[in-house]
Amino acid sequence: MTYNEAFPLWVAEVYRNHGYEPDTWYGSEVAEKMHKEALATYKGPPATMLDYVEAIPSEEEFEYLDYAIQQLRKDNINLNALPDKERWAVMDRIIAEYAEHKNAHVSRAKRVQKTSMQAALEEEREALSQTAQRNASRYSEAENATKDFVVK
Repeated sequence: MTYNEAFPLWVAEVYRNHGYEPDTWYGSEVAEKMHKEALATYKGPPATMLDYVEAIPSEEEFEYLDYAIQQLRKDNINLNALPDKERWAVMDRIIAEYAEHKNAHVSRAKRVQKTSMQAALEEEREALSQTAQRNASRYSEAENATKDFVVK
């Protein structure tokens, strides 16, 4: 087992030891304290260079980090200069704002997708309508051409 596999399991165990569910968000204060304790008490395999190379954040984690950095720069906040309680409050605010930002972004993307899907459906409906009109016209022509035929 590698560090990248073992350490997250240990962090989850530390959460459980304190009565927390590892997959639930309890705020920045709890997250920071649990992570610090996990670092201080971890006895598993040490991190290797390969562990650091393989520890690439997901696209969603990159998006969150970008958002958090933008907000900190916009508000001119140096997290390292803040006392613990203020730092946790700032991070909890940014996390809450990010959730709203992400939901708004997803809603906007869904509206754009819906609009483009509506346009595609409208095009398809128009094409089907034109085909139906051509077929009706051909049927009418065929009916006119055969109206004088007599079947014996």
